[in-house]
Amino acid sequence: MPLRVLIGGVAYGQGNVGDEAILEGILRDLEQVRGEIEVSVLTWRPQSTAERLGVRGIKVTTTSPLRAVLDADLVICGGASIFAPYWPQKEPLGILKGYPLYPSVFTLWARLLGKPTMIYAAGVEPLSLRWMQRVVAFACRCASVVTVRDPASATLLEEWGAPRGKALAAADPAFSLRPASNSGLAEDFMRRQGIASSSRPLVGLSLAYEPEAIKRPQQLAAFFAQAADYIAEELQATPVFIPMNTTPEFDHWVMSEAIRTMRRPEEARLLSGDYAPSELLAFLAHVDLVISTRMHLLILAMVAGTPFLAVSRGPKIDSLVERTGAEVFARTDELDFPALAGRLRSAWARRDELRAAQAAGLASLRAAGEANRRLILGLVRGRIGEAHGRR
Repeated sequence: MPLRVLIGGVAYGQGNVGDEAILEGILRDLEQVRGEIEVSVLTWRPQSTAERLGVRGIKVTTTSPLRAVLDADLVICGGASIFAPYWPQKEPLGILKGYPLYPSVFTLWARLLGKPTMIYAAGVEPLSLRWMQRVVAFACRCASVVTVRDPASATLLEEWGAPRGKALAAADPAFSLRPASNSGLAEDFMRRQGIASSSRPLVGLSLAYEPEAIKRPQQLAAFFAQAADYIAEELQATPVFIPMNTTPEFDHWVMSEAIRTMRRPEEARLLSGDYAPSELLAFLAHVDLVISTRMHLLILAMVAGTPFLAVSRGPKIDSLVERTGAEVFARTDELDFPALAGRLRSAWARRDELRAAQAAGLASLRAAGEANRRLILGLVRGRIGEAHGRR
């Protein structure tokens, strides 16, 4: 009987391409033992997740995570920014459904049932409530193994009371992904999106919008509208807006606003519908530069070999940029495109230089990410060995 591995604690199946890239990265890290395990994923779209990834999808409900942990032999919680202040604040019990409480309770339940549990490359961001910090620290204390995606996350956990050295700084699971060898994947994707092959270069633009988390969306849209006009007029390239959350009222909405306020909106393209990380990764190989506030678009750009400019909206972008040796192009709390136009032109002229520097950063982060793979394979094989020993 295969070992039953459960992956949960993250809002998989809700249209966030970055979260789906994390899930694909975790599954890639498990490739060596896929023949010996049965993987189940807690997701809001169980059929879609199952068909795309060859796993068992479990619909997230109020009680399904509790039952799923009960049925599992080993539990993975993560990755993503699960220990951060993200929850639906307009719902009476929203605090229990979002981060950091949902993944913390998920981990504690697994410990209570005696299930080996790995917190997998979690992102940790400042929490203002001391009791929340303690809950997260206790969840980390209870997990069998803890990795986080950057050193800053490990530092925060220790400040909150997690055992010193318990959380190992690794890297985001999305760094485990590889570009598809099938060139037809990109061509099919571009055809579906109405992006014609031409001699004009492509510049990918992405700005995050989540109604309860992103302030001043109109200012953000105006900044990217100015950038898109500059790209079309001065760089003679096609700006392509890339929603990393495909839910219509999120990234897609604010990017539509940006295009609407452009001087030349007919020059821009906006990706639509749902798409998998593999499709986006294939497309990014045809893009000449990426400018993004979304961390996972920056990661996928690196994996695809496409140079990027980061627009930071907080610590996780800053940490990624620091570890890649890149620079922050702009910050969402001080947006002034005319003052940055010269930097964009300079970066455009130095694309090959940026690509080479980011390739070195990619190699370093992939090496750090090997800790995720080594530790989860150790847990899985140890659990399989225990099962064989009981026979």
